[in-house]
This record gives sequence, C-alpha cells and structure tokens, in this order.
Amino acid sequence: DIWLATYGTLKKGCNNYNLHLANSKYMGSGTTQEMYPLIIKDLPYLIEDIGNGFQIEVDVFKISKPVLERIDELEIHPTWYKRKQIPILLNGNTVTCWIYFSMTESIGSNTLHKTYTQELNSNYLGESFLSLQAKTNHESIPESAIKDLGKQ
Repeated sequence: DIWLATYGTLKKGCNNYNLHLANSKYMGSGTTQEMYPLIIKDLPYLIEDIGNGFQIEVDVFKISKPVLERIDELEIHPTWYKRKQIPILLNGNTVTCWIYFSMTESIGSNTLHKTYTQELNSNYLGESFLSLQAKTNHESIPESAIKDLGKQ
C-alpha cells in the first residue's frame, strides 16, 4: 500500500481531491509529527524546514501506484514539489506517508498556517472567472455572479 498525506487542494472535498483521489481509500485526518511551515499564496506550499511552523493538518489516503504517478505529474515532481516520506500522526498511531514539499517557495515574510481551506476566491474560481471574462469580450462580471459561481 502507498500512503499519501495531503494538506492542500488534494484534501478531501477540494478540487484536486475530486479529480485525483475520490476513488482512493480515505484513512482519516491527522497531523505531521514534526512542525513545518505552510504558506498560502493562492495555493498552499509546505516548506521542508523541520521545527519551524506548526504540526500541519493533513488528510491521509491509501492510493495505487497509477494514482501516485498522476499526482506526481500534477505536482510536477521533483521540480515544483518534491515528494518525500515523513511520519504522520493518525488515529493515535504514527504512519509513514508520502507528502509534497515545495521546491520553489521560501518562508520569507509570509504568514505560517496550520491548515489550508479552499476558499471561494481560490485559484480555480479565478481561472473560471478569467475564462468567462474572455468569452464575454472582457465585459465586467458583477460581483454577485462570481459569488453564485462558487455556490455551484
């Protein structure tokens, strides 16, 4: 079995979960055993800097090799994110899971987070909005329409 810990758009209920993990076995929510910095700049980035930040909230899945290969492609492993195995606390046990660390971001002056929640104004909605804007010859779209898009 391949165990995967997710902290961002692959978490249960988020966009990439629906695309890549909906058919995988959800094992539950846990946290990283060690503290790590998690920054959010439209998308979440976990930085491999042990002891700095928080124990990060993760969703844990058992996945197949083909699913892992698809997620490696999604995360542009090992260039954009690098996959590594770390200990995860899950239901009173410690399990070793693959997790993706950012290879392009640094902490800098960014706020550190404990968890990621996909918001209405996420990058995905932004892309949909830009696409919709392009189709309407760059006419402005009312704020209420954008809010309604997110409720679907």
